[in-house]
Amino acid sequence: MSAKRPFRRPAQPLDSLYTIAVAAFVVLSVCFAAPLTVSAAPVKIPLHINYALLSDALRQRLYVHGGRAEFWKGDNDCQYFYGENPSFGQQNGLVKVNTGGHLNLGVPLGDQCLAPITWSGIVEADTAPYIAGFALKLHVTDVNLYDSHHNKTLLVGRGFDLIKGNLTPALETYSFDLSPAIREIDGLAEMAAAPGDEAALHLALATIHLEPTIVVGQSGLQLTMIIDLPPRAAASPLAASSAPLTPDEIAAWNNALDNWDAFLVFAIKQIGITVSDSKVREQLLEILLNSRQRLLAALAEPQHLAGPDPVRLLFLREWTRLGQVIENAAEQGRLGNRSLEFLSFISAGDALFALDQAASALGLRISAGDLRRLARIMAPQSRGDPLTYSFTEDPELRQIFGLSAPLEQPGPLEIPPASQPANATQPEGASNPAGVPSPSSPLPTTVTPAPGPLSMLSWGLCTIGPQTVLAAETAPNTGVSGTQILALGRKLHAVVVDQHNAVTYRHDLGQLLDLSASYLLQDDADDPSARRGWPILLKAAAWQESCWRQFMMKRGRIWFLESKTGDIGLMQVNKYVWRGFYSLPRLRWDIVYNLSAGSQILRHFLDGAPDHLHSKDPAVLARAAYAAYNGGPGAYNRWRESDEPRNLREVDQAFWLKYQAVTAGQPFDILTCASQWDRLQAD
Repeated sequence: MSAKRPFRRPAQPLDSLYTIAVAAFVVLSVCFAAPLTVSAAPVKIPLHINYALLSDALRQRLYVHGGRAEFWKGDNDCQYFYGENPSFGQQNGLVKVNTGGHLNLGVPLGDQCLAPITWSGIVEADTAPYIAGFALKLHVTDVNLYDSHHNKTLLVGRGFDLIKGNLTPALETYSFDLSPAIREIDGLAEMAAAPGDEAALHLALATIHLEPTIVVGQSGLQLTMIIDLPPRAAASPLAASSAPLTPDEIAAWNNALDNWDAFLVFAIKQIGITVSDSKVREQLLEILLNSRQRLLAALAEPQHLAGPDPVRLLFLREWTRLGQVIENAAEQGRLGNRSLEFLSFISAGDALFALDQAASALGLRISAGDLRRLARIMAPQSRGDPLTYSFTEDPELRQIFGLSAPLEQPGPLEIPPASQPANATQPEGASNPAGVPSPSSPLPTTVTPAPGPLSMLSWGLCTIGPQTVLAAETAPNTGVSGTQILALGRKLHAVVVDQHNAVTYRHDLGQLLDLSASYLLQDDADDPSARRGWPILLKAAAWQESCWRQFMMKRGRIWFLESKTGDIGLMQVNKYVWRGFYSLPRLRWDIVYNLSAGSQILRHFLDGAPDHLHSKDPAVLARAAYAAYNGGPGAYNRWRESDEPRNLREVDQAFWLKYQAVTAGQPFDILTCASQWDRLQAD
């Protein structure tokens, strides 16, 4: 929908609460994008005004003298009362306004002040908020003084009168004015309305008003905007259909998901760049990865989701948590001079999606334009399209979340030609590459496992049978260099395991896993449990994910492994979940890069597991880490839940059996495993 006149931001975006204008505009765009019900019912839009937003608004209005508010200035420089560091909060239904205060009542003597009355501490004003037209105002009901430890202090006479008499009118004169924002909506009407709907939209705009009731909450004030929508032709609410989606519907569905993912990445990067706190960044990473796991499910089976709008579902699930992260960061002062942008961004999104709860029968549609408008609130100076979707590697994204660049083979990628045979081997002379440790024993012996629960692994992928012993492939745990790993990776480049090379391939791949585990473990050299559990976890995960393979034969040529859901290579790193974090070509064609990236991800989840499970048992942590590796941060505990879906329970049980097998030195038949993996992906 194109605009007929340029968009103009209000001259005073703070006082006019620009976010409300945009939010209401987006809401009205949604309303008029679909037929409305016959009767004209008022739509109530909750507006959450966060205390951190109110604090910043007050600071920018009154505290304009180097961060100070000059509440009173006497006849000379020795007479003053000023405030600093204002903050809003609540207690017992009252809004508390706190400000650091400094009072001085003295007389000048040369360049000195003789001050018989001085006071420094905290001034706390109890206020009752109320609505006056389109303004949020405060009525001061009481003023109290405290010291820096918030113990009540006594100041009587003229000193207290000066503080109360100057702070009270300053707070009561201040107002959080929404009327310019309401007027701004009229200027956006032509953008919001479809052809022929302009008159109806303006009619609705004329009915906008605020309810007088204000709810004083823990994190902010809850206001309610009311819009009386005009009667329109009746329409049934959108509903899910059991019929398969058409190619055009699938394309539109995928495009909507791409827009949402790009929008979320844009928002999270803006916050992550601004806030360096590692805990905040970890929360942002969890939000992104959990959202992408749900996006992955939507891409796989769009017709199975409840409702026709994937963006709406994803947005509603992640929006609340993103808002909490931003509000907490604002309260801790971590957003700096960008707090208003971020808080306005959250307020606008809150208003937009309030309509889903208040009037879901309208057939809510969140367009790409809506997401762009929200993104521009957060970063008005940003250049480029915030909805740009690309698989291009984004080192900045990886850096924000503390993920280092994976090991990779030097030089350009080597992609096997179409004519290269299936059992391609390493170049001549590379059978014992320099720098690769020799096996600690001769080629592992063949054993037949004892009958028992580990003689067959569930999930239909891998069968334990007569083959080599895992425990015999252990590499040294110290002094591992990237050069050793790269040399062994060159040996395994473009090698497809088959019956002719299975023993050698399996030995080399096991050694590559050992070296990579040790390489990533070097920072934890003094942690015995990490030394014992991590290599087992890595081997079991690689077995579960790919049967220890990076390459396969596909239509007569060597190709990289890729599952039906976009999981790639040896560690099955999903290209949608980890979009931007890693190089997609490298994940496909560089086995060292794929293993390094997957190991990094798996180790990240292993390091985070204790915070989710409160356990130090290596086996318990390994099960949790793999569940998160497979299903995102929200899946750490899924294997312990009684209502875990059957398909996921089978995945977690299959991994657990593999983990036990690796721990016990049990072998597995790599060719049978590979055959079952290929058959499952071909279904």
